[in-house]
Amino acid sequence: MTDRNRQKNMSEPEFTDQTPTDSLYQKLWPYRVPVIFFALGIIFLATAVFLFYQETIRGQSVVISNPYNSSNPPNPSVIKADVEGAVVSPGVYELKVNSRIQDLLIKAGGLSIEADREYVSKNINLAQKLSDGAKIYIPSVGESSSNLSNLSHLININQASARDLESLPGVGPATSAKIISGRPYQTTEELISKKAVGKAVFEKIKDEITVY
Repeated sequence: MTDRNRQKNMSEPEFTDQTPTDSLYQKLWPYRVPVIFFALGIIFLATAVFLFYQETIRGQSVVISNPYNSSNPPNPSVIKADVEGAVVSPGVYELKVNSRIQDLLIKAGGLSIEADREYVSKNINLAQKLSDGAKIYIPSVGESSSNLSNLSHLININQASARDLESLPGVGPATSAKIISGRPYQTTEELISKKAVGKAVFEKIKDEITVY
């Protein structure tokens, strides 16, 4: 045996009585290094894909949805108003901007059988526009009679004349003009929010005024 043959025999395994598997193994043996690197590359790639997927899932699980983000802003065309007392279904309702008291009563199922309809017809303007956060109270029969006696001396800021308004303490011609221009009012406190009067004047007149 020559030295060359001896070296070849030492660097390569001997294959005797070869089966099909041994034959394939013999064919791949010279390419063992690139095959190993290829297999390792596949393993690394699969691991990287798996880790990336896990990070994506983890990132999605901690996303907090903001109901008021730029894609879902508050609806400026909707208001909420509260109706209580002698109506079929008292509660807070959503209505379109520029809705009227009548619209709110319809949402609430209308007046109940206990409602004082005479009081409503005399003191509640069903055509009055509602503002966001408004509250309407419908009295029952008997309940409203005592309310009427209490309200008889109060000045309705939605209906009073300039002369009547100027009879209030701290209210002059300029202030009465502001009150009239700010109508309608859902509550007496809207005199402040609409800047018709200051807080000091409101404290003087709050027990002498009403909106119904």
